Amino acid sequence: MENRSLYHLYVLRHPLDTAVSQQVRHRRDPLFHPVGEDLAETALLWFGTTSQALEAAHPSNNLVVSYASMVTDPRRNLLRLADFFGVAIDSARVDT
Repeated sequence: MENRSLYHLYVLRHPLDTAVSQQVRHRRDPLFHPVGEDLAETALLWFGTTSQALEAAHPSNNLVVSYASMVTDPRRNLLRLADFFGVAIDSARVDT
């Protein structure tokens, strides 16, 4: 039985961008951000946790959007999000 009351939105960044960002946070506060010293280890951690999350969720209730596309084409992604969540949106107002 499909449960459409629970939705998952995954905004994914490129794993290398994520690893570099985590490395910066780790250098600022290594006690709070223990992961990040090694870029390869951090990227592998990203792959592991991301793939587990995507495998565990029901496909019809998931929407995967790349972070880069949110930045480069926000209008398209806003309309896509509205459609996925069943929210009526006036596409003409998106451009204002």
